[in-house]
Amino acid sequence: MRNIGPAFPRLPLLLGTALIATPALGFGWEVSTDVEQGLFFGHARLPGAMLLRCGGQLPGTTGTVPMYYMDSVTAPGTLHLELDIQAFSDTNEGRALVGAALLIDGQTHSLGDIAYTDYYGAFHQSFSLHAPLVQALRQANSVTLLEQGAIRGGIPTQGMTAAIGSLIDFCEAGESGTPLPTTATPPTPPSGASAAERLLAWMARGCPVDLQRQTGAISNTQDLDGDGLEDAFLDPRGATCNGNHLYCGAMLCHTPVFLSSVPGNDPADEILGHGPQINFSSTGLPVLAIQRRCADGDFDCAPSAYRWRNGQAYLVP
Repeated sequence: MRNIGPAFPRLPLLLGTALIATPALGFGWEVSTDVEQGLFFGHARLPGAMLLRCGGQLPGTTGTVPMYYMDSVTAPGTLHLELDIQAFSDTNEGRALVGAALLIDGQTHSLGDIAYTDYYGAFHQSFSLHAPLVQALRQANSVTLLEQGAIRGGIPTQGMTAAIGSLIDFCEAGESGTPLPTTATPPTPPSGASAAERLLAWMARGCPVDLQRQTGAISNTQDLDGDGLEDAFLDPRGATCNGNHLYCGAMLCHTPVFLSSVPGNDPADEILGHGPQINFSSTGLPVLAIQRRCADGDFDCAPSAYRWRNGQAYLVP
């Protein structure tokens, strides 16, 4: 998955009302793994609640990690934990949150200096693969999120231990160079599927239950990469999973873009901003226009316009 600007890990999550002590989400934890260009990636997640991920270069491979993968690479021997904006009450940009913890089977585990980053719309922290918190999650029966000792909500654990265990096995194998364990492969679109069909399948994998999509949320009538075939993107405010906008943070969303010239079952790009729409350049070419944050933090500047060449995005004046 490629990202323009500071990128959200591979599938953005919104906590919202999902942190409740009930399995009302209707589905449980998932694990996903991938190997691309000598790099391995894995994540375990509860859609709408929490995500853990790892990634890095396979031993014996060489070369520079592409920029669009950098946000998915973790330090050796670590997992990255993510909780979105509504996990805690204090969302001051970049300031470590005091007193954040997970209560796992009655034992309190500090989340350390976990901090909110407005650009991602999420709280971030990394832990050793063998940290007590990670090992406790690997065999937990109950998990509760705390802020300064007060309960913020319960995290459903259906499928969690299997997902985290599979993720850790995958991370350790990827770092050591041993054969990577296999995981269940989710349904994929048929060979030769259009960009729009692949986008729909990607959305369904990320939200297997209660995916709602407004008419017109997916745009697939323009050629954005110049190969003569239609490409597709999602207006992230036009789709929800269990009532939550999965691809949006506090102020910005991630627009997934599927290109006919870039095969695969994940977006070719995810662009941070809001209000994606098709405009036309001065030469008449269709461009994807997205409103980005201005230098002063507002949103009243001109939208950025993108096209793609050889799978890479570039700005169009």
